[in-house]
Amino acid sequence: MNIFKKILKSFASILCKAVVIAIVVTIVPVILLRWVPPVTSSFMIQKWVASLRSDRKEYKIKYKWTSWDKISPHAGIAVVAAEDQMFPEHFGFDLESISDAIDKHSKGRRLRGASTISQQVAKNLFLW
Repeated sequence: MNIFKKILKSFASILCKAVVIAIVVTIVPVILLRWVPPVTSSFMIQKWVASLRSDRKEYKIKYKWTSWDKISPHAGIAVVAAEDQMFPEHFGFDLESISDAIDKHSKGRRLRGASTISQQVAKNLFLW
């Protein structure tokens, strides 16, 4: 029985370390994006991979980060208004819109998006 406890304790220790590492590896880059512009996105990588598979010329990424204070304030407001009217009022997830979309879809209506700007940025940066 003593050996079982040692194995269980060792497994718990490894699991805890793995959880801490997973949190650090995923959260730290996201926090850094608050101050450091992203170097690429999943869309850019997808286009680059697709160009390698095709007969087209090599895909060249034309990317220039423009900070919020360098664009017209009207453009920023227009993007927020078009994409996420509740942006100033939620914490990254518009739970009311998500619930409404699920409810309407379950009643047979067309599925509509309920993602926030924050969710769209995460999808575009991290998901393939």
